[in-house]
Amino acid sequence: MSKSKIFHTIIKYLDLKIEKGFFRKGIDTSAIATGLVALYDGLTINNLSGINEAYNKKAWTETVIAIISGIS
Repeated sequence: MSKSKIFHTIIKYLDLKIEKGFFRKGIDTSAIATGLVALYDGLTINNLSGINEAYNKKAWTETVIAIISGIS
């Protein structure tokens, strides 16, 4: 799947969650999607650089929780 397709899929998912009331209206779903893709790419590079996978998983989880808390 291309980066563009992944990016647009995330935006659609976030927009759907806004419509269902899970996230507040008025957030910039494009910016959030960009951040999530960048986080994933950065953690992938960490993994390839030898960073402990458990650390990467914790970083992913804590960051996503923080993002969701901020947009809810």
